[in-house]
Amino acid sequence: ANILKPLILIGTFALAMAFAANDLVNFIGVPLAGLKAFQADPHAIGKPMTALDGKQALPFETLLLIIAGLIMVITLWLSKKARTVSKTELGLGRQDEGIEKYDSTPLSRAIVRMGNSLGNIVSIILPKSWQKVIDKRIDYYSFEPEAKDEDQAFDLLRASVNLMAASMLISFATSLKLPLSTTYVTFMVSMGTSFADRAWGRDSAVYRITGVITVIGGWFMTAFIAFSLSSLFAVSIFYWKPSVLVILLFTIIILIKNRKTHKKNEDVDDSLNIFNLKKVKDIDYAIDTSFNHAGIFLEKVASSLDDGFSGLFKNNRLKLRAVRKETKVIQQWANIIIANMFKFLRLFQTTEYKKTQPFSKTIETLQEIVESNRDIIVRAYNHINNNHTGLLDVQIEELKQIKKLTLEAIMLAAKKLKKEEDLNLIKIREYEKKLNDMVLLFNENQVKRIQDNSSKTRLSILFYGLIWDMKKILTNTINLLSILKETIERREK
Repeated sequence: ANILKPLILIGTFALAMAFAANDLVNFIGVPLAGLKAFQADPHAIGKPMTALDGKQALPFETLLLIIAGLIMVITLWLSKKARTVSKTELGLGRQDEGIEKYDSTPLSRAIVRMGNSLGNIVSIILPKSWQKVIDKRIDYYSFEPEAKDEDQAFDLLRASVNLMAASMLISFATSLKLPLSTTYVTFMVSMGTSFADRAWGRDSAVYRITGVITVIGGWFMTAFIAFSLSSLFAVSIFYWKPSVLVILLFTIIILIKNRKTHKKNEDVDDSLNIFNLKKVKDIDYAIDTSFNHAGIFLEKVASSLDDGFSGLFKNNRLKLRAVRKETKVIQQWANIIIANMFKFLRLFQTTEYKKTQPFSKTIETLQEIVESNRDIIVRAYNHINNNHTGLLDVQIEELKQIKKLTLEAIMLAAKKLKKEEDLNLIKIREYEKKLNDMVLLFNENQVKRIQDNSSKTRLSILFYGLIWDMKKILTNTINLLSILKETIERREK
């Protein structure tokens, strides 16, 4: 029998009991104390609360504890924020490679360099025979990816250690009457086992460490903010009782704002889930899915370009800043599509080189589109953010024509990639010809503006950069369609 399976089952219940014993007290202890204080003397603001003095001051309210426990169960079952917390922990500790949630930071890079340096020193000191023994104990390749579920972040061994270690630590702390953060303990146990299990490789360590620092930093900031705000609120209520209404209104506003922010982040995560695929065995399905995803990706690029140019024309810095943040989402979309293609490439035999060409060409094309889109948005944002002179009216009119033509072509290509329209390339080639003629004409116009000094250097650099990036996007969009057409024709033969 696999001893790890019953261990995980026992550990799950043990951790649940440990959480309930500690979190329930953290959750209901303070409100019960407040209720007891109110029952003792509802008007005792600023007076010593002798009613709470002594070990037996707070009686065991069975009914309130049951109600609080039910609220906890319902919240854990229905709350999307609870699932977000779990997703963050699993993402930072998962064994497989994938899209990382956090970016690298100077601090995380410094920590990784220190870790690498320390590892090099240890490898010099430690005998080679010992190193081989350690390597044999951690054999990642013995865990077959094919036998693993797509949603499984790690294997049974690490799951057992996570559950048992966390439940023991929380239960021990609870027996000492310590109101510790159960989430913090579980998170750090998971990070420790993922580090020991070599889940943090050279390609993922900086992102995982950034995530850990962000989470830990968030907890410390929460503690500091809670301490400061509670002190401020207590003083405010003591000296001015009507401030309770202001505090209540402030709390409601913060809750609404946090809900909106979480919903926005959820929408981003849901959009990424569109491209997450389970195991794919059918090569034809893999190819069709890749191009369908490319079509969805192009629609997002078109939306980003539309908003970016709109913000540039109106000198709207806030809108451009928001669009610049969206370029990260577009980059994530492209990364996931490309990562899927790498999975698909593993389906082919080494002798089927010609069949893999569509994937390699598509990867290159997607990267070019992402870079051109980001370049346009960053150029526009930096120009407005640095308070440079806005585009001339004539330049805006010319860029509007280029934007309109390019976006129409992109949206047409997206429909073709999603198989909503036929793959005839005549119409989109006409768009390309019109754009080339337009670019030549507008280049001549811009040269005249440079000569008569109506367009300054920064404006001219911005204008030319935007035009050529739009042209590159359309060219690579047509390349995507050409690759799809060639793939279908080769399949039919």
